[in-house]
Amino acid sequence: MKKTIIITGSTGVIGRGLKIFLKKKKMNLVLLDRSKLKCIPEKLNKKLYSNTKYVLIHLAGKDDHNSSSSFQITKINSKLDKQILKIVRKFKISLIIFFSTNRVYEGLKNKTISEQSKTKSTSVYGRSKVNSEKIFQKVNSKLIILRLPSVLSKFSKKGLIYFIYKKMVKNKDVEIFNPLSLFNNVILQNDLNKVIYYLINTNKTLPKKKIINLNSERPIRFINLINFMLKKIGSNSRILINNNSIVSKIYSNRNQRKLFDFKIKSVKYSINSYLNDL
Repeated sequence: MKKTIIITGSTGVIGRGLKIFLKKKKMNLVLLDRSKLKCIPEKLNKKLYSNTKYVLIHLAGKDDHNSSSSFQITKINSKLDKQILKIVRKFKISLIIFFSTNRVYEGLKNKTISEQSKTKSTSVYGRSKVNSEKIFQKVNSKLIILRLPSVLSKFSKKGLIYFIYKKMVKNKDVEIFNPLSLFNNVILQNDLNKVIYYLINTNKTLPKKKIINLNSERPIRFINLINFMLKKIGSNSRILINNNSIVSKIYSNRNQRKLFDFKIKSVKYSINSYLNDL
């Protein structure tokens, strides 16, 4: 049966990279923009096809990277959820892939995080994603929730790695905490694209509801990552160690290893590829 992939948030950082990848795979796409929420059902009506299996990839959302107010984040994400639920109810969606964040764990003191860890977020954005997850878990469609780390994409100009990169290219001091802690809180856009393509096309029977933490493989000590970036960039930045300890989290990769028939790239490989694209 023919498949049509509906993508919300197709103009965002992740959405741009994903739609380019899926177009190369000759997938039939319906691209929806967050700025055109009111006309989503009408736009879909014009593009619906008979004898088609529909997959909804829900990327659209408001984060807090641009100093958005708590009210804006809550209001926009709540409105998005309601609009997307209309699509789910009106059209026969066989699979929903919902993009969440590993910031749903940010308030935990646990050093090792898995899908079985409780959610506890300290930010409005993280809490909005927890609420969205609960809402979508009530729908009848098959649901995969992807809790994402920082996605390394050539379109991305935010996040911890980019912040450090900007400091290093200007030879500014870089302050770090917990230098010996392990780090794997990133994933390459291309690896994420492969995950989505796999979930859309796999012949395996997926669970009715599934939460997956996605992260790069082979965690690296943070100080080794910093030294690698210094050498790669050719920076003269000084590394300042802050001895005030903060909770550093490592994310379990067990579920993604079991589920996917390909290997997600290592942290070092992912950082190297990202720096090559900048």
